[in-house]
Amino acid sequence: MLTKDRILELLNQINQELKIRELRGEIILLGGAVMTVVFNARGSTDDIDALYHPKDAFSEIISKIGIEEGLPKKWLNDAVALYIPGEVEKEIYLELSNLIIYNGSPHYMLALKLAACREEEGSPDEEDIEFLVKHLQLQSAKDALDIAYEYVPVRAISPRANWVLESIFEELNLAE
Repeated sequence: MLTKDRILELLNQINQELKIRELRGEIILLGGAVMTVVFNARGSTDDIDALYHPKDAFSEIISKIGIEEGLPKKWLNDAVALYIPGEVEKEIYLELSNLIIYNGSPHYMLALKLAACREEEGSPDEEDIEFLVKHLQLQSAKDALDIAYEYVPVRAISPRANWVLESIFEELNLAE
């Protein structure tokens, strides 16, 4: 599991490797990494979902650091790229000497989380969606879906995601 401190340490290592290679890079953190590092919404994540550039240099650096640190092969991966329609709405999180670290915006993260809402036991998607709903101070499931539809097609939101949203707002309304 990768904690906020560990992720930041690894990103600093990537920065140092880019510096050695006399390259500048960019990385956009998405998924659990954003929930862990940027929002402090959870204590850790299994891996770092991200988009990065320059791709070839990053691939080499990711592999090198992974071997040196004994990390799983996919500890930092861009598999999330398969699910990203268009341009990522991002914000600068941190600028290092040779690496700019961005994160997906809260609105964009909500859309991604709703589109990815998994039924797997132990999946943090529901808690992440609830955190983002509260963070964005949304008033209804419709508000959340309207945001999601700005970034993903209607068909990308599963019946499960709709159920999760309805459950969250039902609980929030009962708590008032």
